[in-house]
Amino acid sequence: MSTLVKVKSIVLGKNSTETYEWFGIHSVNWRDVTPWVHIDIPNGVMVHQHILSPHIEGEIKCKDLSTLHTALFTTIIDDNNHTAIDTQTNRKYAVNYFNIRILNSSNELIGVLFDGFKVETLAIENIELGLEATWIIKFTADRMVIGDP
Repeated sequence: MSTLVKVKSIVLGKNSTETYEWFGIHSVNWRDVTPWVHIDIPNGVMVHQHILSPHIEGEIKCKDLSTLHTALFTTIIDDNNHTAIDTQTNRKYAVNYFNIRILNSSNELIGVLFDGFKVETLAIENIELGLEATWIIKFTADRMVIGDP
């Protein structure tokens, strides 16, 4: 078994061939979200109700504004020529192809492919004199598959 050590890049675009490879990713994390809602019943047993759609929530951190801008604001991500974030209409669109490429301790690439990847929020940590600022992209996705890069 090998340990995941570093995000090499994120590949995103219209499909697996028409893509932009986004380098300079500082860190990535994601988690599965439970679709179960627990309903407390006074003097009764708790009811587990499956009412939320299962999805994934995550966060990408990077320091390079130039590559972030290219990836999210200028790369075509669907057949309608949308970008992930459209500043003209103030809308965010689902990315057709989104693959996080991670290196393991044996220097092998592992791909994590997300379906329905969509930027939720874009933020920046404190901008301090003499220090690099960190950009934070929070996202959601419908599902993920771990496999080939």
